[in-house]
Amino acid sequence: MSLARITRWINAHTGQSCLFCRLPISVPVKTAPSSMPILSTVLCGHCQPLLAQRSRCMGCALPLPVDQIKGGLNLCGGCLKRPPIWQRMTVAGEYHGIWASLLAQYKFERRFWLAQPLSASIPVPSERPDWLMPVPMHWKKRWLRGFNQSTHLAWQLSDRWQIPLWQGIRCCRYTATQHQLNAQSRRRNLKQAYQLKGAVPKAHIGIVDDIVTTGTTVSELAKLLRRHGATQISVYAVARTPPPSDSTGR
Repeated sequence: MSLARITRWINAHTGQSCLFCRLPISVPVKTAPSSMPILSTVLCGHCQPLLAQRSRCMGCALPLPVDQIKGGLNLCGGCLKRPPIWQRMTVAGEYHGIWASLLAQYKFERRFWLAQPLSASIPVPSERPDWLMPVPMHWKKRWLRGFNQSTHLAWQLSDRWQIPLWQGIRCCRYTATQHQLNAQSRRRNLKQAYQLKGAVPKAHIGIVDDIVTTGTTVSELAKLLRRHGATQISVYAVARTPPPSDSTGR
């Protein structure tokens, strides 16, 4: 009997299977405890420990080199030379492997219920914002996908962190899909794509997105917010795309 047939038989007789490796979630595994127990509802004991948290730059959320961690620095060299518009970016992990699989199922297979465990994996900030703002989506894209994945994540975070939502920006131009473009094309693609619907709170605003790739989207939104009165900007996302030269997140 093949492994695939054995796995299907086990899943059929034990209930829910892991959303990454498809093994039964109920199978006990002797391994280090997961740093994200909330994902135990969707991942098995084999896969959970693979999501251990790493020390990250507070500016761009990329993993910090070991020498900077030992030196107590919380910003990478790039952010020290050219600080981002926002004050802090917080993510759960790198956009590859398990995170990429879960986010693809969430976004493209319309598994809306994954917004709850995915949002809960984002570390709770020590300094919470006054408002949370999901990255807006053009109405046509929202109609084609069926939902705005950033809004669903923001709803969950708002409830969990007890922070109100502010949705005073709209996407006024239908743009090409960002992940298909390089950094320069991304900036050109989003030029004048966002428009205010009302007054910006003179407060700390947290932008919520599912994936941060080059930071172009959140940068455009942060510029607009700061230009119209926001006093501080934070960014919260499930995953951060690692540099092209590093498929493992380094």
